[in-house]
Amino acid sequence: MGNVRWVLALISFLAITLFSCSKPPSPHDALKTYTSYWTKQQFAKMYDMLSEETKKTVGKEQFVDRYKKIYGDIQVSHLSVAPVPVHSVASVHDASTIPPYFLSISAVIVSVS
Repeated sequence: MGNVRWVLALISFLAITLFSCSKPPSPHDALKTYTSYWTKQQFAKMYDMLSEETKKTVGKEQFVDRYKKIYGDIQVSHLSVAPVPVHSVASVHDASTIPPYFLSISAVIVSVS
């Protein structure tokens, strides 16, 4: 029985060590994940990625409802986000610099008179 506890303690220690030592995502990876959620209209997951400071200014329900309303009002049928090819970018200074992205939205905007 003592060996089982020892093995469980060791496994727990290793799991904690692995998860606590993982590197945070790079700005590029974070943007890629955020835009993936955006193109799939997963607004709640987009909200979860916002900074704590931003979350203090807008609630999750308000954020999600706003995006749903915008999508409904302009009838978004397609959204894509893609990085500008590296050869088109003048310079990228370091790994924390996020290169520019192309944003393409297909929507119907209805004018009400």
